[in-house]
Amino acid sequence: MNKEDNFGKYMLDIQNCWKGMAIMAGATIVISAIYIFLLKWITKPLLYVSIVLIAIGFLLLGAFGFLHKDEYDKESNNYKYAFYGGIGAWVVGAIYIVIICCCWTNISLGASIMEAASDFVS
Repeated sequence: MNKEDNFGKYMLDIQNCWKGMAIMAGATIVISAIYIFLLKWITKPLLYVSIVLIAIGFLLLGAFGFLHKDEYDKESNNYKYAFYGGIGAWVVGAIYIVIICCCWTNISLGASIMEAASDFVS
């Protein structure tokens, strides 16, 4: 197969799907404009809710591992994995919460900057 044959196939593919590509390009621009417009009002709530959900996720993951350890024999590796995995998730969650508390001013400042940037862009 030579390069001319490949180029012809590429051009045929573009000819067959140019409408879909044009629609997706337009949809991308519209969705981006809507996102930037909404970013003014959802930046801070989205940020704070995601921070809380990540912390809750670590705590629930630890609880899941710790509660399901009893389904395994105490001498098995799965018991140890569930036990130490649960404790590890709690430790990582605690470290995450401490880091969030220490960086709260910077996080709040970043959210305000993002809000101002979305005002400027829109």
